[in-house]
Amino acid sequence: MPSAYRVHGKTPKGDPRFQCKSCKKTFSIGSPKRRHRETKETGEILRLLVNNVPLRRIMEISGVPADRLYRRIDFLYHQCRDFSARKDRNLRKGFAGRNRVVAFDVQTILANWRHAHRVLNVPVHHAVTVDKQTGYVIAATTDFDPGTDAVDIEREMYQVDDFDLPRAWRLHGRVWAYGEYRDSVLRGVNNLLTEGEKALSGNTFDLPGEGSRVRGDIFQAAHIMMVKKLIGSDYRQLLLCVDGDSGLAHIANMLFANDVMAGKAHVADVRFTKGLGNRRRVTLTNEGEAVRQLDVSAH
Repeated sequence: MPSAYRVHGKTPKGDPRFQCKSCKKTFSIGSPKRRHRETKETGEILRLLVNNVPLRRIMEISGVPADRLYRRIDFLYHQCRDFSARKDRNLRKGFAGRNRVVAFDVQTILANWRHAHRVLNVPVHHAVTVDKQTGYVIAATTDFDPGTDAVDIEREMYQVDDFDLPRAWRLHGRVWAYGEYRDSVLRGVNNLLTEGEKALSGNTFDLPGEGSRVRGDIFQAAHIMMVKKLIGSDYRQLLLCVDGDSGLAHIANMLFANDVMAGKAHVADVRFTKGLGNRRRVTLTNEGEAVRQLDVSAH
């Protein structure tokens, strides 16, 4: 009898609370997670998942059937999201009144891309921000928006003459249009495709599924904006170490401009030479440490 009860706020954990109209007692249904009692196999499954063990192998090691494994994965998904949300809500408290060092970097992940009857690799950019003192990952994002459709966006761009405008003034300047992205990907795998495969178009492309790739500069700016929102502005001093090769320093200076001008935030543009041998790296490290000691003494 739903008419016998009314909504009566929420529990401290956010579950809906109801009240009986007759006796005025309250109750909540709660989450199915609170009836979860057996945790031994759940912990083992989590450790196997984070170590990239295949699902079939996880079933053999833990002795759980497939249906229970998938239920445990769903349970772990919600638990990890709740844990991350609590950490994010309290993150600015850890920065308040303190000197912190955070590091930004962008990696390239190769994802499977289906083209006709073949599977090729498409690069997906992955931005990560880490706190130096604790090693906590403040934010990790990719340049892929699953809530958009590249084909529909390109169709609308033709309708509003977006391609006749500089990208900064386009209606859809945030994501790649389908044709632009397809041509970009094909240039990267040009030597792997036959002439017949290059001529294919339409639904034979899956780049790399439903959704659209976000433009690189927009993606990087959005990532740093998210970090800025999470850490707040109550820190005493903030040092942002960014990779100088990808233009992150310019974006960081722009988004933290007020604190940079006030001497509260500092951006370190880090550049280094890759591919050095171990002996050469040790030599450069020792030389740099000697210079640093001289600078410290002089200061």
